[in-house]
Amino acid sequence: MIEVRVEDLAFYSGDVIVRPATATLGATTPLLRRLELVAGEGVRRALRSALERVLAWQIAEVAIPPFGLGAGNLDIDESAQLMAEELARHLDGAAYPARVTLVAETPDEAIALESAVARRIA
Repeated sequence: MIEVRVEDLAFYSGDVIVRPATATLGATTPLLRRLELVAGEGVRRALRSALERVLAWQIAEVAIPPFGLGAGNLDIDESAQLMAEELARHLDGAAYPARVTLVAETPDEAIALESAVARRIA
């Protein structure tokens, strides 16, 4: 199940929140240049990697903000489309996560995410 919420990610309570980080869970500042260079494919790879960990660790619920905005130079529609495609690919037959919450900062982001999910996941 996928739901979209307009919420401050800092106040979200769930099993796991997926967010940009370095391999040592440090701040993402060193990654900003790389994100700018690989925007779309970087979003796809980052989400795929996170979902593989969620499956391996059998995490039931995960919250994910839109990837690739800001430093990734993607607009919300591009990010939403890439994320919906990757979520659809993963959730087709995967037991985990059972619930995905896409956490938007604004109502406009939520509309883009909801539309992309509706197009990709029936």
